[in-house]
Amino acid sequence: DSSADTIVGIDINGEKEAIARQMGCNEFINPKSLDQPLEEVLRAKGIEYAFDCIGNQDVLNTALKSLTPWGSLTVIGLGKRGNKVETSVAELLEGRQVAGGYFGNMKPREANQRLVDMMCAGSLNIDSMITHRMRLEDIVRAFDVLKEGKTIRTVIEF
Repeated sequence: DSSADTIVGIDINGEKEAIARQMGCNEFINPKSLDQPLEEVLRAKGIEYAFDCIGNQDVLNTALKSLTPWGSLTVIGLGKRGNKVETSVAELLEGRQVAGGYFGNMKPREANQRLVDMMCAGSLNIDSMITHRMRLEDIVRAFDVLKEGKTIRTVIEF
């Protein structure tokens, strides 16, 4: 079964909640608004699958600690050189797993072709992920929007 009962989106930028819900999140958590540690909140929810999409050291460790036994962390985000996933042997013996990879662990040539095929078939809605389109001469503003956390993807038009 490839469906999840609950998908929890987490971001310190509360403005991302609407986008997260459009993309399928049932719940949204802004860690800045919590009165207890994020990993405690997540562990109470029974997180079986976690994905780190930004490569932040604290996010990696929180994601791993919040997993249930037999849970799986997939590292997608490229963090700073030297980032590590910190875990104990006991957590690994409980079945927790850590995996990572680019393009969903597919070879880029295959992955790109599959994504193009899915888009052409109408099963991948790329347009919903493009929040801004800007001209090349507005590239400084495009980076500002990215830094402000107001975009998912910005397309630069030539």
